[in-house]
Amino acid sequence: GHYIWVHDKGQVFMGDDGRIEKVLAIRLDVSEQKWIEDELEVDSIIIEHAAEGIAVIDTDMQIKRCNQALCKTLKKDKSQVESSDLRIILNGRQAKIDDSILDTVETEGSWRGELNLFDDKNEICLASRVSIQKIFLDTTQSTHYSFIHSDITDLKKTQSALDTLANVD
Repeated sequence: GHYIWVHDKGQVFMGDDGRIEKVLAIRLDVSEQKWIEDELEVDSIIIEHAAEGIAVIDTDMQIKRCNQALCKTLKKDKSQVESSDLRIILNGRQAKIDDSILDTVETEGSWRGELNLFDDKNEICLASRVSIQKIFLDTTQSTHYSFIHSDITDLKKTQSALDTLANVD
């Protein structure tokens, strides 16, 4: 009562006289693989269109993949962000993803917190809510990290302005 996806493969064996001696055919049901591919495509579209910056990072802290929101926040092209070291790309803007954060990710499996980037006048130029999650894949015995970044700069600037108004005559 439903359709399935199949992969067919065949081979014809000819005799010395040029006649067909035998035919070998294999049919595989690849419906589950096609379903998984469709789900991965949907997931990819969701990640690419998310408002939060999202990246996949390897054990050397190299950014393997990222979405446009992260590139926009960092004001860099995707080619500049991907294959970059997460610590360098953020530390170059005076943020600190230090060893204590990475140690927490290793021991507890995740870290959540705020990272603020300041300009030369010690004013916030980028405030971030960050989540880093360790991901271990049993099938490949490999470790990756998800990096999710939310830009909360406007919220922090508003909060700072309200603090100034409340505490200054």
